[in-house]
Amino acid sequence: MDERIESNRTRVRRIARRDFLRMMGLAAGSVALAACAQQPAAPAAAPTSAPAAAAPTSAPAAAPTSAPAAAPTTAPAAAPTSAPAAAATTAPAAAATTAPAAAPTTAAAPTTVANAAPTATKSNKFVGKTLNVHYWSGPEGDNIQKNITDPFKEETGAEVVVDYGYTSGGIAKLRAQKADPQLDVVFFDDIGVITTGPEDLLTKLDFSRIPNANDIDKQFVIMDGLGVGFFTYSDTLVYNTDYFKTPPDSWEAMWDPALKGQVGLPPSSTTDSFKVTIMAAKLTGGDQMHIDSAWDKLAKLKPNVHSFVEDYPATAELLKSGDMKIVVIATYLFKDQEDKGYPIAVTFNTKEGFFSTPGCCAIPKNHPGDQELAELYVNKALDPKVQEGLAAGLYFGPTNKKVNITDPKILANIPTPDKFAKIVPVDLIQLNKDRQDWITKYDQALKG
Repeated sequence: MDERIESNRTRVRRIARRDFLRMMGLAAGSVALAACAQQPAAPAAAPTSAPAAAAPTSAPAAAPTSAPAAAPTTAPAAAPTSAPAAAATTAPAAAATTAPAAAPTTAAAPTTVANAAPTATKSNKFVGKTLNVHYWSGPEGDNIQKNITDPFKEETGAEVVVDYGYTSGGIAKLRAQKADPQLDVVFFDDIGVITTGPEDLLTKLDFSRIPNANDIDKQFVIMDGLGVGFFTYSDTLVYNTDYFKTPPDSWEAMWDPALKGQVGLPPSSTTDSFKVTIMAAKLTGGDQMHIDSAWDKLAKLKPNVHSFVEDYPATAELLKSGDMKIVVIATYLFKDQEDKGYPIAVTFNTKEGFFSTPGCCAIPKNHPGDQELAELYVNKALDPKVQEGLAAGLYFGPTNKKVNITDPKILANIPTPDKFAKIVPVDLIQLNKDRQDWITKYDQALKG
């Protein structure tokens, strides 16, 4: 399908809605996790924000409310957008998160005895077969359609029917269809895996039959292989290059007295706000589990706040004019403006790190389609060449350690494997428990 260009403002509304819905999915996930604990256990829209609970352990992920309604089902013909990531916990959701979204809750990639790994080669074997998949709409969905779905159809001869929706919609569909599954592969933020995995809605991926999975960085293998990340969106500092002649090397830059009234922050309703809170704690010797020092630190940031960012195109204009010098946001949101030469750049090299939310592949339990075909589709998403295409298309960060990206502009806007160690981990389950308290205190510190 030809790649379509949408207006930045339309993208923003979708991203903002995705972030909100991602948060809704997280709340629903919290209920399920609590229930497990009592036994012994998001393009008409991306990173967000909110990158799902926190993040994805990143991006950056998402703040919840209630279980979302099922997302509409459509054919892939018109793929309609957080890091993260965002996000993540907070993305690009924002974003999703984002969020973000922070590095996901993960386990080492499972080791299995090698069976005959499937190979995506067009033959009569798959002609006439149909694979039902779920993923985002908007620019995110277009990027996936161009780099994964369309080539996969050409290679296998199979038909792929896409059900478009956010992470929250994917969670809702899996729950509603538990007795009669209709989806063969689901793409959603890591919080989707963390939510539906304990509800016995996913099947563990067999890495011996998905060979590219063995090259995925282990922090993007979610819940011992119930899901695996195929891209990330990240949340970090985005800044005006006319003001910052060299990239900020610390999140402490936002507290510079010279930036009074010139800092953009995420609103408390997004997962990205949780990332700012965690970073405030880190700057004062704390962390997610020792958060108390964050509130006084955030209160000291209040004089520097220009606004709480919700209109992303307007924020890009503020960065361009210099009225805003720095903002915490999912990094891919300003790709269009960067392409137009706006003085906007991102940094992944701060001392404290950054947040990143993985978009994940999962196969529903008892799915109706061909198992080998589903594994081939997941393997396609994990292919290093595919991930290079996703990075070029929308600054989706790779998860495969074998990617080879050389374009300096792309490299400047994505976290490459050599930076994975700098991703700040976020405990999504704990974040969901603390969510409402953090929202209240964030607003008190920065608005009270």
